[in-house]
Amino acid sequence: KKQLFVEAVRYNADNATAYLGLGDELTDHDRETVKLRDGRVMDKKQLFLEAIRCNPREGKAYNGLGFALAADETAKLHDGRVLGKK
Repeated sequence: KKQLFVEAVRYNADNATAYLGLGDELTDHDRETVKLRDGRVMDKKQLFLEAIRCNPREGKAYNGLGFALAADETAKLHDGRVLGKK
């Protein structure tokens, strides 16, 4: 399943749904990463951030990012905002 999402990103690098699906497929417990065809290596949080960059109105990506963050961790969005769980 992961490879299908990787292929979707390969053919459309602005496909928020593909980044979101790929993020959902990765596990949290071992900091799993995936290598995209363009050479980028991304973890779950980075994939959700990329989905948000592609489609800032994709609520599922914010939700996934929130679950992926540790309680005291924050994430910087591409527009410069810094968000956390609080």
